Amino acid sequence: MVLPLLSVLAVSVTHSKGVYDIGKPLGPVFALAFMVLIHATIGPLFGTPRTATIPFSVGVQPLLPANLAHVGLLVFSALFFGAAFLVSYRESNIMSSVGKVLNPLFLLMLFGVFALGFSSPMGNAAHQSVTAAYQHASFFNGFLQGYNTMDAWPGWPSGSRSLPL
Repeated sequence: MVLPLLSVLAVSVTHSKGVYDIGKPLGPVFALAFMVLIHATIGPLFGTPRTATIPFSVGVQPLLPANLAHVGLLVFSALFFGAAFLVSYRESNIMSSVGKVLNPLFLLMLFGVFALGFSSPMGNAAHQSVTAAYQHASFFNGFLQGYNTMDAWPGWPSGSRSLPL
């Protein structure tokens, strides 16, 4: 959350048109390499792989034997990105695809998760032990851990209850 904000501020403060213009004073080769590395880091090196690995590790991997995890990830990634490609292939049909197919499917799956959770709960929440990280400042710890994707902020400094600047 902090690193993207700083990049937007850098572009705004320098009155640049983009990342290329920020690196331009150091030479056109550096500016081009800098821009390519930033875009590769945001997209194909970190962001894009996470879009398939997170749903796989949460929803599919627990159902597979440990020796099939790598093959399962490969198959799941191919199906996942194939489905994403089919939904987004024609830009003009994205809204109708989302509205007619994905939203009803999402609502049906969400209802199934709630029904399964209420019909056979995994345990009693009152009898679960609280981890040390959530005994103090649980809201902020939960917020940071839940929102910690593509974030350059490593978390709260130990003992601090204020935002690090």
